[in-house]
Amino acid sequence: MENKNIYEMGLHETIFLENPNCQVIRVASGWIYKFYTTKYNNLSEPYNELSSVLFVPFDNKFQK
Repeated sequence: MENKNIYEMGLHETIFLENPNCQVIRVASGWIYKFYTTKYNNLSEPYNELSSVLFVPFDNKFQK
């Protein structure tokens, strides 16, 4: 995956960050960060469980 500035993301575009296990979605007024935790079922198979969601409002203060 290319290194992309979050300000360059298109509306509803999604990027995945591996550490922490995170999904970033561009929405009309900012970004939604979804954080996942890896868990294991009773067969020791891994799966990702949503652990928290954070909305970050748009602010061009840090835009380059």
